Amino acid sequence: SHARTHRPKGPPPGAAIVSTLIKKLEAYPEDRLEIMKGMRMESLITSGSPQSVLGVTVVDEAGRKFSLHGPVILATGGYANDHTSSSLLAQWVPHLKDMPTTNGPWATGEGVKAGVAIGVATVDMDKVQVHPTGFVHPDDPDHKTKFLCGEALRGEGGLLLDAQGRRFVNELDLRENVVARMDEVPGKKYI
Repeated sequence: SHARTHRPKGPPPGAAIVSTLIKKLEAYPEDRLEIMKGMRMESLITSGSPQSVLGVTVVDEAGRKFSLHGPVILATGGYANDHTSSSLLAQWVPHLKDMPTTNGPWATGEGVKAGVAIGVATVDMDKVQVHPTGFVHPDDPDHKTKFLCGEALRGEGGLLLDAQGRRFVNELDLRENVVARMDEVPGKKYI
């Protein structure tokens, strides 16, 4: 195999974007922006009818609850690493609920659930992006969380093989086409 794509020099684009945003946020004066790490949002604080959002309740790593009052921007991400009975994945895309995820342990949908709890409407919850490749830890190959193995690995020559060691798809095809082909091939797949 050989490299089949051009890769830019420097850090991966996603990491560069995130680290730049973090540096910009950390440059704000503390009296204008407080960054609280290790917190999990538990609920939105509301009042009135129609409801107004007044703040959030958060829980720190020690389990202590805090109420934070002020403007709230609910910018929430994935939910595929929620394996609880209230899993949004099981609710909206049940055929994916047992599939391993490359979402980190933080991607459990608390933000979406908090919004829904106060009547916020959702759209396209069934539109879940499935990533075709993730690293499998040899000590725990059946773990539900995999470390993302990005397109770069396939672009640099990685091949997708079925359980018999046969290539079954053009690895550089659109992600949705690669995933669809993986769904058609029985058994485990390997890169």
